[in-house]
Parts: sequence; C-alpha cells; structure tokens
Amino acid sequence: MANIFNRAALVALVFSGHATLQAMKAESFNVVVQNNYGAQIEVDYTVGPKAFHIVVNPSDKWSLGTSDKLQGSITINRVGAIKGRVTASYKIDVNGLGQVWGQKQKPGADTLQVKVKSTSLHQFDVTYAPGVKIELEIQEKVKKLVPGDVIDEFPGLKKYGFNKTLTPDQILAIRAPNEVVIAAGWIARATTGEDIARYILELPVGYNQDSVKKAYMALSLKWHPDKQPAHMQGLKDFAQKVMPVITHARDLLTEALRERGAK
Repeated sequence: MANIFNRAALVALVFSGHATLQAMKAESFNVVVQNNYGAQIEVDYTVGPKAFHIVVNPSDKWSLGTSDKLQGSITINRVGAIKGRVTASYKIDVNGLGQVWGQKQKPGADTLQVKVKSTSLHQFDVTYAPGVKIELEIQEKVKKLVPGDVIDEFPGLKKYGFNKTLTPDQILAIRAPNEVVIAAGWIARATTGEDIARYILELPVGYNQDSVKKAYMALSLKWHPDKQPAHMQGLKDFAQKVMPVITHARDLLTEALRERGAK
C-alpha cells in the first residue's frame, strides 16, 4: 500500500510541476528524495507543526513538499540501522537545501532531488540534483557528445570549416601566434595561430587585452570542469578536453599583443 502511495505521489508531482512552479513563491522549490540505495530507507522530516516518518522503497521517489513548508532538518537512515551512526544516517538542514538550490538552480527547474546513492554495503551517500528537467537536459547533451566534437563547440572555427580540418591536438600544438597553421591556397594569405585563436574566442582583428580577457572568462564560466554538475561525470570529462583549447587560444593572443607592444 505504501508503495502505491509512493508512486501516486510521484505521478502527482510530475504532472503538477508546472502549476506548482507558478503557485510557489520565487524562493521556494519542491523537495524530492530519490532512493538509489538498493534497499529501503527511512526519511524523517517536518512540515509545519507535523512530523513525518516514511519508508521509501528502492528506485522510488518521495515528495516532501515545498521548501517553504519544511522545518528543521531531514534525516535519512537505512531501514533497521542504528540511529546516529555516521555510516547509516544523514541529517540535512532545510536551510542547507536552500543554499544548494540558490547555487544550482537553472531556468525552468522546480524541484531539488536529494539522491540517496549506494557506495558500499555499509554506508550510503547523499547528493543533490536540481530539477528533473535540468537533469534530463544535461544527460541529453552528454549523449550527443562523441569524439571529435570539441571543435564543434567553437562557432568561429565552424564558420570557416576548421571543425573538419583541425583537431584539438593540432590546435594545442601551435607554438606561436605567427606560426602558419594552414598555408595560403585560393585565399589571399595563410592562416596563422593568431587567426585560429581569434576564431576560438570569437574576436575581431582589432582585439585588445580586455576583449581577450572578457571572452576567455565567458567561455571559462561555461566550460571549466569545476563548473559542470558534479553528478554528470561525462560532461566534466568533455569539459576537460574543451578548456585547454580555450586557454591556449588566450595565451596565443596574449603573446601576439605582447609582441606588438599592444595593450
């Protein structure tokens, strides 16, 4: 019976998500516990003046309600575990959930999932994922990434067809801004390392140090591995391939400006 109620609550949450988002205050969000532990877990929490103790079956989710109604802390235990043992119990302050939401919220997200993940036979770990919609969006992005797609992430290189002629390793092998990367053919002049770097950072011929810094920072915020969701290892791995290309482009343009004595 409890399992049926669990699923009914989940269905209600999924289908009422949009309406709930409209009705909730801007600072509030849905809180869901997802059991990926592999065994039953117990969740203790308080909504207003009332305390709840529920059991969540493996692979099920349980909606705790909206953050503005939750009080105190949320305690998660393995069913039958000795309460208070570090390896079998986690206590999450509701205010702490608000801080996580403020850091990770994305447009369109309305739910913070507290994922209980199995790490060994004797302990479990709690991680955070904001919103089912956002998680699926990230998974879809990772799914589309295949070897060679690094260059496709730079519109300036794709514009001139370099995504078909250059690899990340070839770009990283450029040692100087005046190095010829592609010899002159039907075009008027050769393509240099400085040209490639400009295309990566999408800067015009008359760039300066400030524009280089601004472009680099914008791409770093998007592609630095530390900026990727902790639970999406595939995206972090891909970012580790993209970020060196961005950094190398910045270094080449900085060197070109230094050689010209420009600022």
